[in-house]
Amino acid sequence: MVTRKDQERVEFAQLFWLGNSYSVIYRDMLKRGFPVALSTLKSWGVRLKGNPAAFLSGQKRERLGNPRARRKGAPPLTAADKFRLQEIIRANPEQSLRTTAAHLPKNLKASKSTLQRVRPKSGLIPRHKVKKPKLTRAQRRVRRQFAAANIDREWALVVFSDEFTCTTADSNNSKNNVYYAERAKDVPSLPSTKYPVAVTRLAVITSKGALPLIECKTNPTADDMQRVLDQVIPLIEAKLGIEFVLLHDNSPAWTATSTQEYLEMRVPSFFSRHEYPGNSPDINAIENVQSDVKRLVAKARPRNKIELIAALNAAWAEATTPEKIAALYGSMPDRMAAIIKAKGGNTRY
Repeated sequence: MVTRKDQERVEFAQLFWLGNSYSVIYRDMLKRGFPVALSTLKSWGVRLKGNPAAFLSGQKRERLGNPRARRKGAPPLTAADKFRLQEIIRANPEQSLRTTAAHLPKNLKASKSTLQRVRPKSGLIPRHKVKKPKLTRAQRRVRRQFAAANIDREWALVVFSDEFTCTTADSNNSKNNVYYAERAKDVPSLPSTKYPVAVTRLAVITSKGALPLIECKTNPTADDMQRVLDQVIPLIEAKLGIEFVLLHDNSPAWTATSTQEYLEMRVPSFFSRHEYPGNSPDINAIENVQSDVKRLVAKARPRNKIELIAALNAAWAEATTPEKIAALYGSMPDRMAAIIKAKGGNTRY
């Protein structure tokens, strides 16, 4: 009895030996009521050339089994071998797989590609290291003391501030600008600026909302910062009233003696240069806002100063929504607890 599969193979063989292309064979097979996938037709062509009688009779192809077991050389890896490889990878987390493969024990052989297949099964995922400040022993001690003294502080009265710079040369993940294309000429170019423009702003957030970005110099002096504070302090008082605590990291413009004296006269309270621990961006919550702003500005890819300022203002508005500011202020007790737990060391914030 002739089955439909036999008819399909016969029809294909007739069209194939006429010298038709696979696309023509595919269309003719459809017209004749045999909808066979194009990939299947290509596989049939190889089999028909190799052994016409076996193909037309419907004889099944011989299974190859485990290619690694049939090859010459090293035997296939056992479950114990794979476990040993996983343990070796775990013991050398900073070592590349190529180096690991080159320094395996003599009784255990595996290539880089084998290690790439073994690694995910152990739950290990390649991750990028997050840059954190290098802290001295004295800085760790001061950070721990600060956290212990301020864990129960009423953080809603604290005003976070810092200055930051954005440029038209910033790139959002510039080391991973991947574009998938078959030909090199199909890949679009990445616009760049020969003479990038930079703008610096003083950023301030309060528990009742963020202040507008205040323009300041890129490397402000103490006098420059005091002139900027003349604009900022009235805006803070309009948000919180006359009771607040000003926080800023220890940049030179703020730690200058004249600026410290200025703050003693103009603000009700502030963290002095002797109170606030140095090298502690995880304490100043506005650092998280700045990171989001820079990412959004880089994503916008401004080309000139006008576009840069517009992108900066839009990013600031997006990064300082009431929900995000409330989350930042709510995280402050947890930040202090994390510093105490890390014994003054770096935290995840």
